[in-house]
Amino acid sequence: MKKYTFLEFSGLSKVLVTFMIIEAAVCVIAIYSGYEEYQLLRVIEAGEDYTQEQIDFNDLRQGVVGLLQVVVMLITAIAFLKWNYRMINNAYCVDDSTLTISPGWGIGYYFVPIFSLWKPYQALRDAYDVFVSKCAVDRNGIILPLWWGAYLISCFLGQIVFRFSLQAETVDSIILSTSLSMVSDAWDFILDLIGIMLVMHVSHACEECFESRHSHDHFTDDFDKDDVSFE
Repeated sequence: MKKYTFLEFSGLSKVLVTFMIIEAAVCVIAIYSGYEEYQLLRVIEAGEDYTQEQIDFNDLRQGVVGLLQVVVMLITAIAFLKWNYRMINNAYCVDDSTLTISPGWGIGYYFVPIFSLWKPYQALRDAYDVFVSKCAVDRNGIILPLWWGAYLISCFLGQIVFRFSLQAETVDSIILSTSLSMVSDAWDFILDLIGIMLVMHVSHACEECFESRHSHDHFTDDFDKDDVSFE
């Protein structure tokens, strides 16, 4: 059986929360940029005056914002997966008797069809349960299912936006695609806020767990030393 060693996570947690905040800010920018495109499309649909420069600037702005979203999302996703791995790993350090998903598969299941619908959630939930049950940490029974539900909805909306964007050729269809993109960006903003609360809470639970166990180990060592000296 593999032996797990504690992995430091406090610095990574701070970096992850920072990028989630940045990602939320980029979502706000994307919503504004999408609204500007929506307004321009309404002008075109109504047959009102517009210039080629307006269209070119809109395309440039949307392209830059879209690229920014992809870059920030990738960095945030990598940081989150590393944090997720360390939480599960550290749970194994506390008690591996109730854990069934390894740290590696806790990440790998995100990329396996069908299993990705619940296995990553199960892995992090089980790790959190270890911190709570073994170290008398206060439980928050809402944050994990709330985060996972919001994440699944975000994935669903992302698929809808992607499919509509591929088929958008007329002004009406582009307006619909832009509207759906704004809805998706707004939901991702909410997901980021929930994600920040999740990372802070689970990280705190892990920290409290290891601090309590470390203090208990010191107390036990001191007690044993006192017993020896007494004898």
